[in-house]
Amino acid sequence: MPKLLAAALHEAVSVQALSDLFKSDLNQLFAGTTAGHCPKCGQQFAIFFLSSDDPKNLEYLKQIEDMIAKDCREGKHVAEVKLQIG
Repeated sequence: MPKLLAAALHEAVSVQALSDLFKSDLNQLFAGTTAGHCPKCGQQFAIFFLSSDDPKNLEYLKQIEDMIAKDCREGKHVAEVKLQIG
């Protein structure tokens, strides 16, 4: 089963989408949050980390922003990007 490391939610995502993420079968609270953006168009994302003290969070941030950039279609994005292992 894949382990979620971080999730990014587009600024336009509704409160319901956030609620659904937090009720996921992972049943874990997100420990750290930071603002992220699309390197191509500048759209804002809220990025949630499962562990606020994970030394790889900066690496995860870079990876998830790269995933966001690869998804960019002239400023249009999927609402949710998940970085997982396994």
